[in-house]
Parts: sequence; structure tokens; C-alpha cells
Amino acid sequence: MIEMDTTIAKVTVYPDRARVLRTGVVELEAGLHTLAIPELPLSLDPDSVRATGRGSAQARLLGIGAELTYYRESPAERVRKLEGEIELQGDKDTSLQNEQTVLKAQLGHLEGLAGHTETFAKGLAFGRTQVSDQAALMSYLHETGTGIMNEMQKVGVTRRELAKTLKKLRNELDQLRDARPRQRYTAKIEVEITQAGSFEADLTYTISNASWQPLYDLRLWEAEAEGEKPSLEATYLGQVQQSTGEDWNNIELILSTARPAVSGSLPELDPWYLDIKRPPPPPRSPMPERKKGRPPTMAMAQPEAGAEPEAEPALAAWKQAAVAFATVDTSGAAVTFHVSGRANIPSDGQPHKTTIATYPLEPELDYVTAPKLEEVAHRRARVVNTTEAVFLPGTANVFAGDEFIGATELEHVAPTEEFELSLGVDDRIKVKRELMIRDVDRSLIGDKRRLRYGYQIEVQNLRPVAETILVTDHYPLPRHEEIKVRLESVEPKPTEATEMHLLDWELRLQAGQKQTIRFEVQIEHPRSLSVDGLPD
Repeated sequence: MIEMDTTIAKVTVYPDRARVLRTGVVELEAGLHTLAIPELPLSLDPDSVRATGRGSAQARLLGIGAELTYYRESPAERVRKLEGEIELQGDKDTSLQNEQTVLKAQLGHLEGLAGHTETFAKGLAFGRTQVSDQAALMSYLHETGTGIMNEMQKVGVTRRELAKTLKKLRNELDQLRDARPRQRYTAKIEVEITQAGSFEADLTYTISNASWQPLYDLRLWEAEAEGEKPSLEATYLGQVQQSTGEDWNNIELILSTARPAVSGSLPELDPWYLDIKRPPPPPRSPMPERKKGRPPTMAMAQPEAGAEPEAEPALAAWKQAAVAFATVDTSGAAVTFHVSGRANIPSDGQPHKTTIATYPLEPELDYVTAPKLEEVAHRRARVVNTTEAVFLPGTANVFAGDEFIGATELEHVAPTEEFELSLGVDDRIKVKRELMIRDVDRSLIGDKRRLRYGYQIEVQNLRPVAETILVTDHYPLPRHEEIKVRLESVEPKPTEATEMHLLDWELRLQAGQKQTIRFEVQIEHPRSLSVDGLPD
């Protein structure tokens, strides 16, 4: 068996998994050989392993398979380093803990010595000790005790800092939990070499714990002078994250919307039955305890509680290698992006952004305001996707120049399709709405009560260029046959008025221009009828 060094050359990431391509070169003599590619992660699907070969050697692939291999230590280098560092720091902490124990014992000894004051007093009374001897002892107790307590404080501070270091190292190790197990797959390729030479193998496999999703940065550049046109820069991003147990360093990265099927079986529905409700069966009486001893004939022996189950056999199903492996870039509704340059995606489970492309787009801008809800004007962009790319559903961060406006959700947009974007509020479009008339008719006509309301909306364009502003408002819509509502006057005439009493005005205002909208509404209802929803 020949162990073969390989590197990850290309990774195709799908929404819920990835396909990895490893390559390696080895010199082979004529004959039968088994090439082993070790330390493949546990998230690998062994049924997906495939291999192809080429090179100056004339070779024939005989088989390919994957089997579990067990290691004394984790084969992941970063994991080994972290585990080793944690062990080293743990040994230091144990040593400091032992030092604390010794210092505590020394301090206890001093406390015991200091407690024999009665003995010193008797010695002084009988002339066996001097006052200077007792003073020297007290000085010794003070100096030695102070030194021990200072040492204990230093050790405590060191252990506290060491605990922080250990916590940091353990957190880093937890992030690599998919790389920690001490078993890995080893792929084995059986080849027959009829002419010696170099043999370059490509190993591909599907791996879980990997995904990607689209993100966008939409940056609007507004027109600041007459004759200029606004522009929209759409940056297409792919956010990739993986915790497969292997780092992807300096790889060719491909992002695909395809969803490879794990199973080739088609979904089948079972019959959907309806039946009458039946009472639940009576509870079964508890089974009598079986006496200890030999199990009855024909009964299957069960493992004892707490006993470990027998280990399952390692996966080592050999498969016939395909001579040629076809890679499909796009298929049907699937979209594939070949990311330019090389990418680095570590196995840390964290999101990593990579730029797919940047597209210039030409938006048609206008402003939309509903001053009854809020007296502000929102930018609206109508954009046609003039690129060849499909914009997939995802979150878009919106900027006006260098100012971040907020985030919005972008729906699926095909090439040549038009879509709308809300691009935040522009304070240079001033909007104000006021209730100008609120009148109750004192005269009674057939016991009817009549009310009149009048509204005024002022819109001013303080931008340096002409802008189109859509103003939308409404007036009451009766839901009772005895309530009558009539729009008495409106100026200017609305661009659109619906049966649901919605009014739209499309205004074209030059720089600095102000426009006033007025409309009056009459409401009539029986005096005895209490009406809900009247304007305040």
C-alpha cells in the first residue's frame, strides 16, 4: 500500500453540502498498487467517493472505496496543537495548585506556633525565656506569615490568568469539534499499472456541514445635477460556512444552487385513511418479573443494562471507479458561479464572504409618500436585471453613496426581469399633511347628521434636480348602507382613484418647487347611528 499526499484543489458548495476535489501525484512501477489517501473527514459520504487518473503511466482503475481509520491522536494539526497546549497549561495549573497546598500547610503551621502564647508566658514567669525571645518569635511569625500570604496571592493571580487562557483554548477547540474525533476515513484506490510513470489521481467526494447563501450590497448613486442619471451598483456576494473538519486553503471555489439528491428513490405516498374514532385500548397489565437464570427457549438474549454494544463493522464497501466523471455546471433551474481567484474557507463554522461579481444597473428613481402614516418620502427604484446572472433570494444591504440605509430582502430575479427596491428616506423631499376643515352641519335633514372634513398636503422638492413623487392618501369607505360618503372636491385631480377610495397623485416637481394638494369629504349618517372610524 502506498500512502499518497493530496491537496484540495476545488470545492463546489451547494446550499446544504459540498463536493471536494483532491489531487495528488505519485510515481508507480508496473503492477498492482493500492493508493491510500488518509485523514479524510468523518462528514464525508463514503458512497460518494469517486476517482479518476491520468499521467505518463499507463493505468487502469480497478476500484475505489473508503474505510474508517483510528488514530491515537487527532490527525488534525490545529486540534493536536490546541490539545497539547491545553494539556501543558493544565499541568501548570496542577503545579500551582500543589504549591497552594504547601503554602496553606506552612501557614497552618505558623498559626499553630502562634497559638502557644500560654507556654511563652509560663516560660517568662519562671525565667526560662526572655522578652526579647518572645519579640523575636513574633517578628518571625509576622515576616514569615506575610511572605507566605504574598506568595499565595501571587499563585492565585497566576491561576486566575491561567484559567482565562484555558477557557480561550477550550473555546477554540470547541469550534473545531468536527475535526476533533480520532478517527478519519481513508480512501483506497486500486490501480493496475502496465507502464511505469507518474500517476495523477483526482479524488472527489461529497461532504456535509457545508453551505452557502447569497448576499448583496446595493449602492445607489443619485443624480446631483440636471442631465445626470442615477446608477445602482449591485455587488453579488456568496456567504460560505463550513465545519467539515478540513480547511479549504487556496482553492478554486464554485457556488451552486443545485441540491444533489442523497437518495435516488422517488417519493411515494401511502394511502390516506379515514376511520371512526375508537376508544383507546385498555392498559395492559404489567408483565411479571422474570426470574433470574437461564432465559427461556426461543427468546432472543438482550444485552445487560450498562453493557457496551458491539462495535459496528467499519465501512469499507468497494466500488467500481468511473473512468470518466462528468461535472455539470448548470442544469435546469440550477445556477453555478465560478468565483474568480483563490479562496480560503477554514473549518470554523463562521460565515466567510466572497465576492461573486459586481454589476452596474440603471435604476428609474421616484419617491413614494403616504403622509397620513408618516410625513416622509421613500426612495423607490425600478430596476431591470440587464445582466446574465440570476439574482437569488437573499438579504441585500442598501447604501446611498457611502451611507448605510438598511437591509431588505431581494426576491428571485431572472435576467431581463424588472424588480423594485426601497432605498430609504430622503429628507430633501418635504411632506406635510394637515386637517384644515372639521365641520358638523347643525341643520337636520330628515334626521341625518352631516360632517365635512378637509385635508391639505404640501410637498416640496429640495433636491437639486427634478423628481417624480407619488403621493397616496385615502378617504372613508362606508361598510353600512345608511352611511354615505362623498368626495366633494379634490385639487389637483388625482392620477388614480380606486373604488376602495384610494387616491394617488403623481407629481413632477422641479428643484425647489412646492405643490399643494387639497380634498374635502362629506359624511352623512342617521343621527341615531353611532359610527365608528370617523376622523379625530
